[in-house]
Amino acid sequence: MYNNVLLSRYFPVKSKMHDMDPFAKMLCTIIFIITLLITNSPTVLLLLIIVTSIMVMRSNVPFRLYLKSVTGFIPLMLLVIITTLLLRINYIIILFLVIKIALIVIYTSILTFTSTPTEITYGFQKVLAPLKLIGLPTSRIALDLTMAIRYIPIMMEQIQRIRKTQASRGIDYENSNFRGKFLANVSLVGPLFRLSNKRTNELLSAMEIRMYTVYNKRTSYRTKFWGFKDTFIVFLHILILGLFIYKEVMGYGSLLDNILVRWIEF
Repeated sequence: MYNNVLLSRYFPVKSKMHDMDPFAKMLCTIIFIITLLITNSPTVLLLLIIVTSIMVMRSNVPFRLYLKSVTGFIPLMLLVIITTLLLRINYIIILFLVIKIALIVIYTSILTFTSTPTEITYGFQKVLAPLKLIGLPTSRIALDLTMAIRYIPIMMEQIQRIRKTQASRGIDYENSNFRGKFLANVSLVGPLFRLSNKRTNELLSAMEIRMYTVYNKRTSYRTKFWGFKDTFIVFLHILILGLFIYKEVMGYGSLLDNILVRWIEF
């Protein structure tokens, strides 16, 4: 169960997506999700599917990892389908909702698979940079985000070790009844809390020895510079969002939209 958690797992390969500026990838992710949430246009949805497919192929990450990410959200998709069916919503809208959930999962997986936790934090800090004008401590928020992202795989690893240790002492996680499984998983809390507290204290001591402070201006050891491909991809996402806004504001009913809807209904 815990091995299925793919959040914050960086896949180290060479690709165009890996070489992108983290800030550009973060901007594209935000624009993509906003566009996906506000649109019900089949044309825009088709464009987003095409863009996502191209980015998946250019990431050089095995497709099975993206598929594994999507399968983890199958219960949510089933809940959406059941709820919308009970409300007697058109099945085309249900199909669009399922596609949107899958696209959000895949696109955010592109970000996490092609960006290290430090790069994600750098991009997040750049996105929040304008909030410094109102006194928001963006550096502190970025540090907290970095620590949270880094601790997820560490916590999963610790849980696996504790499970194996307790299984060797006779605790059955697989074949016991519901009450037994519940008590077995509750027994993980104590050791996990102690190990997490120990790691936190070690990290705080290391940061204190190195005289780390979040309030001073900091530079990055490794930097990626904004290039033409970053501008092109961000512009492409903005163009798709602008296309949807133009269609909505001008009340323009796309012929392609009608054709796609008729084809789905057929």
